[in-house]
Amino acid sequence: MGCTLALGYLSSELVTCHAGDVRFYILHESALRQITHDHSTVGALVDAGELTPEEARVHPNKNEVLQAIGMPQDVFPDVNNAEVATGDRILLCSDGLWEALSQDDIQTIVASDGTMRQLATQLLDHAKDAGGYDNITAILCEVLPPSQPNVQNGGSVPSQNVGEGNA
Repeated sequence: MGCTLALGYLSSELVTCHAGDVRFYILHESALRQITHDHSTVGALVDAGELTPEEARVHPNKNEVLQAIGMPQDVFPDVNNAEVATGDRILLCSDGLWEALSQDDIQTIVASDGTMRQLATQLLDHAKDAGGYDNITAILCEVLPPSQPNVQNGGSVPSQNVGEGNA
């Protein structure tokens, strides 16, 4: 057993670091794109083209994580850089969310009108309603124009409207 890890830093781009099966997505112009790869048995099978993402969601080994903090083997987290633009929405979520909801369902909710907190709550509620049983976590933020200062970082980078939830 181990603990998955995800870190993100948002400035003029999004820099992520993760180990395990937590995911980062970016919604850009209504298209949702997963920017991380799962460190799991089924994630490796999907990357190799042996399983489709839909098959992976119901595979009996879907919860076998290959990298996590606390596991006996060394951890080699992935670091990714992704461009972001004003209006993009960034979702960080646990497997409890993306296993319960299809990518189309996630995209529909993240692209909806509402505050980031309202949309994160909708994601959690829909995942629970869909039978989600695992830890369901969602952190959602929106990249705002640089002209809207972020009090937390002195306005030096684009600010973020953040909503989060955990069920």
